[in-house]
Amino acid sequence: MSDVTLDVQSCARRQSWPYDLRVVNSLARLPRSVFWLGGAFVLLVVLVWARLHGPADRAVAAILWQHIPCPVRSGSESASVLFAAEPSLLYALAIGVICLRARKPFAAGWILLLLLAGVGLEITFKYYFSHPSPSAFLETLPRAACGPPAPAYPLTIVPTPSTLPSGYSIRAAYFCLLLAALIGGRWPRLRLVAWVGLGALALVAGASRVTVGWHWPSDVVAGLLVGASSAVLAISKADDFAWLGVRGGSGRASGSGRVAAVGRRRGSTNRPPARSGRQKR
Repeated sequence: MSDVTLDVQSCARRQSWPYDLRVVNSLARLPRSVFWLGGAFVLLVVLVWARLHGPADRAVAAILWQHIPCPVRSGSESASVLFAAEPSLLYALAIGVICLRARKPFAAGWILLLLLAGVGLEITFKYYFSHPSPSAFLETLPRAACGPPAPAYPLTIVPTPSTLPSGYSIRAAYFCLLLAALIGGRWPRLRLVAWVGLGALALVAGASRVTVGWHWPSDVVAGLLVGASSAVLAISKADDFAWLGVRGGSGRASGSGRVAAVGRRRGSTNRPPARSGRQKR
């Protein structure tokens, strides 16, 4: 009886091995930066939970709240619409259309899925992780007036008991890095410029959430880490958008050039030898 039990257990173990190997292989294929960014996010959450972030948060928030010029403050308020939830859904759909036109439905699905996953993570943390907004602290700091108040934020506002992570920063990092990868895939020579420029734009967009008084700097950093890890994962699932370069014509041109070269080589071997003028008549 014991031998039969051991045989059944060993058989079940052997049947589970292929599934375990598939899981390990799928994790191994993920970019390492996803794990680094995710680990940094977990570390930051632990620091906030242990209340070790306070001095740095207050110091940076005071600088971005008090010492930013009025044009930058008004620009930060106007930019609040740029990476709001409603426009972000349109951005994801637009990138999805690009993927579908290139017959990449898998990539389109991942881009939309990771956007929704970021929203789910944001809502979960804001309702179940205690990190109050900086409004009580910012009210104690003097701030110069900048004329009449700007128009009210026109899109949806959902009040939450906590502010970590910044959903705006998640979407800023996500779409800035996706756009950088799109540009790099279509025009490889612009890859570095696109990554540096749009990465800086994501950082500035995140910092603007502190300037308008909606988030702590730790909220922004957490959001940027989540958005960047989601973007890296989506880009890897889209094969770095390398198929955009082929679709744009460079790959076709090189392919047609290779076909023409092969045709010329084949034609040269199939042609009859040229007749010499000294042949006997």
